[in-house]
Amino acid sequence: MVASIYLVLSLLGLLAAVNAVRPPLVDSPPTRRPPWLPVMLTTETTPLRLLWRGLLTAGAWQLGVLDSVIGQVALWITVTSSLLLLVALSRSLRSGGIIERALTAGGVEHSAKGAIEWFRAVAAYPYRVPGDVERIEVEYAPGLTVDIYRSRTHASSGPRPAIFQVHGGGWHGGNRRQSARPLLHRTARHGWIGVAADYPLTPAATWPEPAVALKLALAWLKTEGAGFGIDPDAIVVTGSSAGAHLAAHLALSSGDLSYQPGFEHLDLSVAGAVPFYGIFDLLNRNHTRDPWPFIGIELMKSSARTDETRWRSASPLDLVRHDAPPFLIIHGTHDSLVPARESAQFAAVLGAASAGRVIHIELPGATHGFDVVESFRTHHAIAGVISFVTAITRTETDTEPPAPGQTRSRPTARRASC
Repeated sequence: MVASIYLVLSLLGLLAAVNAVRPPLVDSPPTRRPPWLPVMLTTETTPLRLLWRGLLTAGAWQLGVLDSVIGQVALWITVTSSLLLLVALSRSLRSGGIIERALTAGGVEHSAKGAIEWFRAVAAYPYRVPGDVERIEVEYAPGLTVDIYRSRTHASSGPRPAIFQVHGGGWHGGNRRQSARPLLHRTARHGWIGVAADYPLTPAATWPEPAVALKLALAWLKTEGAGFGIDPDAIVVTGSSAGAHLAAHLALSSGDLSYQPGFEHLDLSVAGAVPFYGIFDLLNRNHTRDPWPFIGIELMKSSARTDETRWRSASPLDLVRHDAPPFLIIHGTHDSLVPARESAQFAAVLGAASAGRVIHIELPGATHGFDVVESFRTHHAIAGVISFVTAITRTETDTEPPAPGQTRSRPTARRASC
């Protein structure tokens, strides 16, 4: 009986490991693709899974299970799955070098050394707010809230860059405390300000309600954020999946006053944008991903054929422009939900149009949602974001902020892809 349990657990572990390393098969039917959520949980928690396999095998040995034929078969399956997990782990660790080369090519000083906080990365759990970080809830509009993360040590140290994070969830799910917690916590501990906002969700909300709400949140940050230490000229917007779509739209639609009803007088430009595995073409004109009927049914509540102008106005791909803010675009090579080519297409079009930095990075082995978990890959990505934001805002957290009247120099236009 015990040997059979060991065999079943070993087979389940092998299935998870195979899915973690095999290609995403984005052109195959969804039923043949590795399911993104189990793959993400496997690839981003490989140290814990290797530890679990070791403990399971040690227990089987103590119980004499390995003396049976079933136990020996299960042992070889466990060894095989562990080797596959090491492949996944090596891909995660390689992310540091890939990010370093891409940022350096784009004119951003960055070193992968020291990027990993080992205990946090091994523990993987992202949802406990660190003791040296405080989280403040503020209502920026009726029924809509922002969480502000800031260091208790740097709380009164002058204006700081803000990372404004937009959660994912397919425009109809998720919440401000679900996504990018490792990024928000670490940038707060770094001395910056982390911000995560609610916005109206579908199907109750219809485009452009989510975009207008996020514009309102940005307006609040620019007008009221100084009281929390935010530099209104150093706000960088980021987001994941549907949140990346909204973040990119927020960055590229500045100046379009139709998204600012009642607060048209405010300049809602941002210092930069960092979308993670985003959706940038709602019309899916080049078939970079599966057709998603819920975009028309829930978000747009119209057909792209009969309402194309409105769909284009909601697509960041159609909003690229010469004076776009700097972009750092990050995607995983093994994303089976939103293929990496979605970001590659957007980066190519934006890079051709924009005079500012456009840096595109594909991380080997990463799938959808990888940055939700504290992991080696997530830590390398966060370190890259910190270097990018430092470069575009010209603000170092261990120095005094610019004196009144002093302006920051603008970076030279650079493009890079890796």
